[in-house]
Amino acid sequence: MNYLLTYPRSGNSAIAKYIQILYPDRLTFGIRPSDRRDRSPKMVAKAITRKAHFRKHIRLSELTKLIIVVRDYKECLMSHYKRSGKRMTVSNYFCKNFPQYADNIVFYNECKSPKLLVYYEDLLRDTRTEMKRVIDFLEEKTDKLDDLIDNLDHYNEVQTKVYKKNTGSVFTGSNLGKKHADNLSPAQIKRFDTIAKNSPAKECLKRYWK
Repeated sequence: MNYLLTYPRSGNSAIAKYIQILYPDRLTFGIRPSDRRDRSPKMVAKAITRKAHFRKHIRLSELTKLIIVVRDYKECLMSHYKRSGKRMTVSNYFCKNFPQYADNIVFYNECKSPKLLVYYEDLLRDTRTEMKRVIDFLEEKTDKLDDLIDNLDHYNEVQTKVYKKNTGSVFTGSNLGKKHADNLSPAQIKRFDTIAKNSPAKECLKRYWK
């Protein structure tokens, strides 16, 4: 099974939708233990990828290839924070949730199976190049790449309707690639970057340091 690992608010819906467009006769589905379809042999056999938000959702016995999507930790966690009800300070929220964010990257680094790292920001900036990397990695032929790129705005607009209640979703029109961390103070940015620099995930996160 090919797994697509993305921490929540890191582009899971975007890349999963793009993969589904590239392989319309295959499936991309998530880990929901209560959903019996996820355990259906027919569904597993037809799947092109299986989505997981956290490493604990990946069944190592099934893992064939791993794709991880990484987004700037400040943007990702601030997007979460804005949707959390803000019941704690920004700094406390970051410190509480960053370890789980970093844990996915540690899992990727330690993974012995074939693996591919995709940065969310690169996916937005150059969708063709990044999705071509995904196609080559999956080693599954498709003739839908030109269609995806030529009609990208349309596909994103259609998906907007599905995610219209998800403020900041990658598909919400002007919120595409929205900078959720713009309101962080210089002191907060410095602190969060310091935490990242001292984490076991630091090698994958260098591009985000100020």
